[in-house]
Amino acid sequence: MRRDSLFAELRALGADGCAVDGPELAEGGVVCNYGSMSGEDPVMARSTLVSGGQSLVGFILGRALATRSLEQVRATYADLGQQILDGALSASVEKVYPIEEIKAALTHISALKCSVFFSRS
Repeated sequence: MRRDSLFAELRALGADGCAVDGPELAEGGVVCNYGSMSGEDPVMARSTLVSGGQSLVGFILGRALATRSLEQVRATYADLGQQILDGALSASVEKVYPIEEIKAALTHISALKCSVFFSRS
């Protein structure tokens, strides 16, 4: 990750370990770039890739799901839904906006670079 200020929150959510991307990553480690909310390209020093044996990979959900059958995708989402119902999987929500406040919601997410969900009034 890019900010060590997130460590406490991630550990409280159950993360086993956290590391800021940089030269202290383990020999042979893999850095996975997921998404692009910051708009910044991932950066790794050439020496890290060559001498440190580390690698940089990218992940995007759509491409991963495209390799699966419709039944597998449905099973994946059914499993996730069940985990949510069981309380094993959750996400914090900062604020829910009614659709009538879409402009305020979009202003909010542009400042925080986060996702937004709308409720029915």
